[in-house]
Amino acid sequence: MSTGKRKRKSDEPLLGANLREPMVAAEKAAWILEDALEGNYYNWYPDKKQARLDYLTLRRLQGIYDSDIVYLFLLAFFEVPIWCDTSNSFSFLTPEDRCTVPEGTIYLAGLPHIPPGFSIVFELSVMLVIWLKLDAEQKLQKNWFKKMDMDYVDRTFHSVGKTAVMVMLFDTVLFTIRRHNWRLAPFMRVVLMLCKPKLNQLLCALISIVNEWLSVASFWIGTVVFFAWIAVTIFENDTFKNKEGAMVNAGFDTFGNGLYTVFVASATVDFVDKFNPTFSANRAYGLLWFVCLFLSNFLFLNLILAMVFETYASKFSRTMQVVFANRARSVQEVFKILDQVSPDEPGITSETFFDLTSAYGQSAMAPKFKRDDVAYIFTHLDHDGTGSLDEEKFQSVANALQYKFWIARQNNYLEDRNPQWYSKGCLRRLKHMVWEGTETGEPSRLDNYMNYVLLLNAVVVVAESAQDLEHITKYDSVFTAIEFAFSWAYVVEFVILILAMSWAEYTSSRARLFDFCTTWLLFGVSLAYYLPFADVQGELMRYANMLRLLRLIRVIKSLKRLPKVAFMFK
Repeated sequence: MSTGKRKRKSDEPLLGANLREPMVAAEKAAWILEDALEGNYYNWYPDKKQARLDYLTLRRLQGIYDSDIVYLFLLAFFEVPIWCDTSNSFSFLTPEDRCTVPEGTIYLAGLPHIPPGFSIVFELSVMLVIWLKLDAEQKLQKNWFKKMDMDYVDRTFHSVGKTAVMVMLFDTVLFTIRRHNWRLAPFMRVVLMLCKPKLNQLLCALISIVNEWLSVASFWIGTVVFFAWIAVTIFENDTFKNKEGAMVNAGFDTFGNGLYTVFVASATVDFVDKFNPTFSANRAYGLLWFVCLFLSNFLFLNLILAMVFETYASKFSRTMQVVFANRARSVQEVFKILDQVSPDEPGITSETFFDLTSAYGQSAMAPKFKRDDVAYIFTHLDHDGTGSLDEEKFQSVANALQYKFWIARQNNYLEDRNPQWYSKGCLRRLKHMVWEGTETGEPSRLDNYMNYVLLLNAVVVVAESAQDLEHITKYDSVFTAIEFAFSWAYVVEFVILILAMSWAEYTSSRARLFDFCTTWLLFGVSLAYYLPFADVQGELMRYANMLRLLRLIRVIKSLKRLPKVAFMFK
């Protein structure tokens, strides 16, 4: 987030002289609004058309840049390690053929390696995109904001990014020529990732908790050192074996070993093995280890976790306060700009609002809106039906424009053609069962029924898996019939939903699309059980169990409605 400021004379107009042209005003307002949604605030923007075009170019490159940074990170998993054979630039060799050592066993990741030639070409193409993005930043800053003594682009991140790209280019060219066994490019990739604002904010938040962490961790380290000294003092000379044949002073024969033993026991769950030799020799030593574990493993470790969470939460809270403050100020500026488009009409009209969303959609990283969607948003914001948006109503526009909208007919074709069928009888009850309670965010009765079915299906899957592990086959026909019944239950659910809503409404939910795919796959597999091919049945059985477990993921979404589970995510 940024707050760019410059001094402005009292008689200097905030807006440019040509802002009474609607699209010019809408474009400038869209620029301010897009920065506002990212938590940035600047009290001056250029009025020239070319400045807007330069900004849109930067946003297009920004979208590609964000993807390329991720691709560079993923490349590290598939590129040939620098200590392996990189002489064959474009040959697809197995990792075992490329990475060999004279003696010993190599444990590789099991992932295929991209030949060095292809990875070099990919790196160069990504570096070109990054450089173009940085050059677009420099052009926008130099041509439009520098003369106003404003930093629209963070100079530090820009300089670090350019330096990282130049180092990567030099390293890549040198590696192409000499194929040495060291590279700087992987480190520069990390630098480029940290130049992304959100990752940089996360890094700053982690750095900010170091001092608090050290203050609490010092007590924990002191506890470990204290009990290590006591243990070595007590057990140093106990050189006999306990009843289990282990040396009593194992791990406590020297202060260094004692410090390591208490550290591992306090920081991990391996305290049983570390303390068992002394405890087996004399049960009274259990009291010593109880106090040690209570202080180090329970009290101080939990205190460290609580302190880290509290520090990070307070840092995040302060950051969000600045973000929302910047957003509110920017939205006020946007309203002032658009309100001057039609001086004779107070507020923002629907046509001006449509111009704003059209200009906002020109950015490559902003959602695109259809005119019907814009009309829906405007009607929703204009809740009193005045035909215009005042400043209070317009404050909600920042939230509204962050989401994608689509319009789906709720009623299906059958209900539209024959509404009397749904006014009474079975269809009315089915629709009521599907939609009842969904307006308030509660699950419908049908969802509750299907959750019970899914839980029962989970029990059956566990029972069937236990039978397979025990190699019991006499109940196979029973489980096959039960699986077929569950498949029909899911098909019935689909039919009920289709009778209660349109296909567009049904497919608007990703969860329902997932249910649709798994329902018909399971049903097809259940039918295939009755095919007269024993080998086909065995293969389908294996995949049917996997599909069934995927179908049970739906149960997880209902857990968030439990008060105790919801409390953990607040």
